[in-house]
Amino acid sequence: NNWWSQVFSADVLEFINMSIRFCQLVEEPSDADHFALDLQKVCSVLYGKVLSFPEMNEQEDTGLEQYVTEDQYNEVRSRVASLLGSHDDYLDVFVEDMKYSDRPILRTISEDVADIYQSLADFLFCYRTGSDEIRYLALFRVVGQYREYWGGRCLSAMRALHDMLFLSPDSTDEEW
Repeated sequence: NNWWSQVFSADVLEFINMSIRFCQLVEEPSDADHFALDLQKVCSVLYGKVLSFPEMNEQEDTGLEQYVTEDQYNEVRSRVASLLGSHDDYLDVFVEDMKYSDRPILRTISEDVADIYQSLADFLFCYRTGSDEIRYLALFRVVGQYREYWGGRCLSAMRALHDMLFLSPDSTDEEW
């Protein structure tokens, strides 16, 4: 069975380490001054790491536990919004609603981060507490969620963070 090698591959283990780092970063940011840059770094590794996973056999991922509550999601979103301040908002043209509008849609980095956090924290919970079969199902689910939504949110947040860090007229080395 190929699932064993996928669950414990070097790429998956690195993805787990980056997922832990991401969750720690947004749950308890230790340095607000470097938060945006650290988030940019971790998101870029997470995004690229999923692309290196081998193809997975389709599995039914029902029955996997959800770890993140609505309150936890909202706490993460609020914390990130507070840290980023006025830099939290950005305009996005790569969303489904754009086909009904001639204007970009206002999005927030904090909501993107909370969405990513929910998928990663649920994945880590199942991976940490489950059997090898549960680990495989959790990996299958988080990859599916990446393809469906959090990968796109990761890219959108990275673009907005890039603009904030490097193109914003009020960005300085001291501030970020």
